[in-house]
Amino acid sequence: MTVCIAAMARDHIVAVSDTMIAGGTISTDGNTNKQESIAPNWLAMFSGNDISPALPITHRVMECLKERSCNLGVVRSCLKSAFKQQLSELAADRVLSQFGLDMATFLESGKDMFDEGTFGALCAELRAVVFDDLQFLVYGFDDDKQPHIFNVHRAGEDTVLNNPGFGAIGSGSYAADTILYYLNQSRKCSLEESIANVCAAKFVAERAQGVGTATSLFVKRHGSIGFEYKTNLVERLRKEWENAGAPRTTERAVGIVKEAEIQIFSDHSSAMSS
Repeated sequence: MTVCIAAMARDHIVAVSDTMIAGGTISTDGNTNKQESIAPNWLAMFSGNDISPALPITHRVMECLKERSCNLGVVRSCLKSAFKQQLSELAADRVLSQFGLDMATFLESGKDMFDEGTFGALCAELRAVVFDDLQFLVYGFDDDKQPHIFNVHRAGEDTVLNNPGFGAIGSGSYAADTILYYLNQSRKCSLEESIANVCAAKFVAERAQGVGTATSLFVKRHGSIGFEYKTNLVERLRKEWENAGAPRTTERAVGIVKEAEIQIFSDHSSAMSS
């Protein structure tokens, strides 16, 4: 059970996720990072019953984006290509390895190596191989400092989420998306209001889908490399939401975010302070 959420907030993007990992009848909360940087101004969040392919995919994307202009089209293309390449490798390992074949050899010579019925059956088996619910939610800024959010899922399909300006993946995504629509979250919302809204969406997902309560919060703007805030922000927002807000975001919740004194660090600012 998991949820990853990202939302635009004027010239920032707010991202939040749980940190739960589950396997079989065992689950642990607070142990898993579900976000990777794929380029200086782009990050990828991921969810799924099996997230082991996520790191190989993000590493492929990083190689694809090296020394390239990271506009939306390029990042989308690299992520979809990496997703499909990893899926192709998995399919070959599961279906073709017994014949000592890789996907390229099968596609080039498979019809000559197998009779028509066997070749057709192998193709059907290859097409049936999919990642078990693996999804990516990618957010970042292009070279013109414009924010973007998109997701990649199934066999490498993607959806751009710049309108409405937010998105979610994972088992809690429907609950999270629903509450963000209810709260009228949009790019016009302030950073403080957006943080409160996105955290509220995470809290709703916890109740609706059993998502882990441990929460990873991140704020990104063009050129930033990190951020910090006073401790207990998420816990204070949760308490306010449970006692006075749910499912709304209260003015007090926005005030709690302001009191957290969020600071966002860029390459330039970190260099000046070092």
